[in-house]
Amino acid sequence: MIFWNFSDSGTCRLNRTIVGYSTGADVTVHQELMNGIGKADKIWHLSQAALVKGLSTADLQMISRLSKDRVFSRGEVIFEPGKKAESLYFLNRGSVRLSMSSDDNREKTIGILRGGDIFGLESVSHEGLSRVQAVAHEESWVSALTREQFLKIAVEHPVLSFNLIQILLHRLADARDDIKALCFMDIQQRLVQALLKLARTHGQKLVNQQHMVKLSLRLSHDYLAALIASNRPYLSNIMSSFKKQGWIAYRRSHLLINVEALKALEGRLPID
Repeated sequence: MIFWNFSDSGTCRLNRTIVGYSTGADVTVHQELMNGIGKADKIWHLSQAALVKGLSTADLQMISRLSKDRVFSRGEVIFEPGKKAESLYFLNRGSVRLSMSSDDNREKTIGILRGGDIFGLESVSHEGLSRVQAVAHEESWVSALTREQFLKIAVEHPVLSFNLIQILLHRLADARDDIKALCFMDIQQRLVQALLKLARTHGQKLVNQQHMVKLSLRLSHDYLAALIASNRPYLSNIMSSFKKQGWIAYRRSHLLINVEALKALEGRLPID
């Protein structure tokens, strides 16, 4: 993990490096930060978060000064369940996977966050214990505010509390949809629903294939199985069937989703 501070001149400098930083081809975020991302760039990324909607540029500059920046390598744990939640995180770039595990090590992915999302909301509560695990799904740049810093800003800017309620309501609706899917849908139905949601949140339209959407994320069958509470062998069989039907495809390890075909399939699948 790498920590960065932004100087008054607007450039970032390396504060310290923890052993375990992986080198290689997939170091885009590290390289860009090392080349000197300025304060204006950080403020722009922070402004993409729904939490700070309605704040002025001066307010965003304050949050930029107070927050600490970290780059997490792919697969690195950001926080674990049961640990004290001390920070609220802005995900500036990359993706972060939130998950829960059972006592027998079965895993359920709660969601995969993208740039502009926030996480670590448990830090705002009085109990302040993490309920989920957060892992960098790919190399990810986050900015962290302590609980005390956030609450002080929220008192001075009530719009933050309103925005936070909206985010919580949205995530509550997602949780209800997840519960409904687990209770009333079979695995194929859950997979169709999950792929369509991934297409909306992480999809990129292809110019030469209008009906296909390319996921910006690289998702293994293990990750997909954890997302829909399935097992990998069964999910792989369904994915193979979808591929034969032309509903999905692969390009350089990226999943392509035929959104129109899956929407049509979703409408034909009965709900138990």
